[in-house]
Amino acid sequence: MIWWTEDLARHRSERQAIDQLAAKSDWLELLSWRMDASARLNLDVIITAAGTSRRATVRYPNHFPHSPVLVVPTDGTERWSGHQWGPGGELCLEWGPDNWQPDITGAMMLESAFRLLSGEAVVEGAAGVVASRHKMSLGQDVRGESLRFLMPPALEELVRSMAPGIVKGRLVQNSRANSLVYHPIELGEGDGATKFSHPAPLREDGYERDFAVVRLAQGDALPAQRTVSDFKAEVAALIQGAELPDVNFWLMSVGNAEHAYYSSSSSDLVWKLPIIPLRDDGGRLPANTAALASKKVAVIGCGSLGSKVAVSLARSGLGAFLLVDDDLMLPENLVRHDLDYEDVGHHKTDVVARRIQLVGNAEIGIRRHLIGGQEANDSIETLIEGIAACDLIIDCTSNPQAFNYLCAAAAAGAKPMIAGEILAGGIGGRMFRSRPGLDPAPAEARAALDNFYNERGREAGKAPVRNGLEGNDNLRPMIATDADVTIVAGHVTRYAIDLLCNEASVYPVSAYVFAFQEGWFLEYPFETWPVDLGRAKPDTPKEPLDPAAAAEEAGTIQDIIQKFIQDAASRE
Repeated sequence: MIWWTEDLARHRSERQAIDQLAAKSDWLELLSWRMDASARLNLDVIITAAGTSRRATVRYPNHFPHSPVLVVPTDGTERWSGHQWGPGGELCLEWGPDNWQPDITGAMMLESAFRLLSGEAVVEGAAGVVASRHKMSLGQDVRGESLRFLMPPALEELVRSMAPGIVKGRLVQNSRANSLVYHPIELGEGDGATKFSHPAPLREDGYERDFAVVRLAQGDALPAQRTVSDFKAEVAALIQGAELPDVNFWLMSVGNAEHAYYSSSSSDLVWKLPIIPLRDDGGRLPANTAALASKKVAVIGCGSLGSKVAVSLARSGLGAFLLVDDDLMLPENLVRHDLDYEDVGHHKTDVVARRIQLVGNAEIGIRRHLIGGQEANDSIETLIEGIAACDLIIDCTSNPQAFNYLCAAAAAGAKPMIAGEILAGGIGGRMFRSRPGLDPAPAEARAALDNFYNERGREAGKAPVRNGLEGNDNLRPMIATDADVTIVAGHVTRYAIDLLCNEASVYPVSAYVFAFQEGWFLEYPFETWPVDLGRAKPDTPKEPLDPAAAAEEAGTIQDIIQKFIQDAASRE
């Protein structure tokens, strides 16, 4: 759309409004209308404010009046105002993308430019100040800066409490795309160093560098940014001749303000780095999830579903994990997995653990085991004991053999379990929970849920769907999208948070089947079937042995223990 050739009435009204403004204003001179190479309508003018005349261009975007009119220096290089998008850039006027309305005219924008330039004029040696209509975001402030220095709250507090002087520290350089970010990790040396919280993988993946903190006395001026030698000479003078460390990164602190610098040995130049403050993110999570910090969850299966569940729980504040999977991350996993190509070739448990460390603050245990596969019995036994010690078991394997072992772990530890699965072809998903004393035992819960949706399938004249396969004569592998897996992972994670944090669950039933598309017995997308699996069965009382039989069994046990003690003594 080129508005000024299609909306002749608006074109005429714009020209008339500007002509009327020029006729009544002694500060505006109209030069000429023209079209630029992008077919935009432009008007060149002269604006005279506080005795200074400037050649400006009023530029109409092709989508006007739905996009703002711009007022820019005609030569494209001049800097006129503190409210300007860089040298030669547009003036930041009273209307812009954030508050633009289609009835605003080019004449109104010219008047706004005149008010800005008049308001910032120098009077009696001092420039005027014009309030901004908006506040720049941190991202806008630093997007032109390739080097950035992070300021942890603990470092800021420590630096401001220092006496004037210099202290050496360590930082990690992390590079992404077009920027280098510097993370301070400690200040001081040896046993007396102060450590700043950071994810462990940060040091593994980045480059460590020394830096120096220089605390200046109140009233001291910052060193000038000239050559590196001049810069260092001024720093040495400010701290009264103290020996300077051989570093390229400097944090200057005076009063309650810090300034970061990089001194380049190769170019002999000093650059000032923007400081990005890191603030405590307390309050970003719901108060009722605080209990997660003291909980440990076993995530069995670190594939597409398990990886997403684990990372989401880490973001939610879970305190500890046990990750179990024998599989490797391969390129074909990328379509649904939470990891990326940098993790290809590594065990999924290892790289999911790394991902957790980068987004949360959890302790992580790893077992690279195939539950239900060929493994040593002793190792499986210790694995089941480890799983049984967790507060919750989450089965993300969709593997019946693995499920049986997890049933054993749940029974041994009297621990709750949640299982999540994707239904065939990404048609939907399901999940169920088993809480000791409240819900049916895991095997009973799974059997009841299987019966529920298989019966619904038969009622609809469809074969049962199980683990990604439909029927027995027409085997169809499960093909789900990342969106399908993400939905199931979100439901499972929310189910887990509820179980770990709430005495009374907000979920009235212990199983749910949900649709992503129409098919099978599911009638429409996002349909949800809550499934009541019933209550836990009461324990069957054990028939006690008669006294003689009990005494006989106790004697047999005593003999076994005594033989173990004797064998151990003979080996010594």
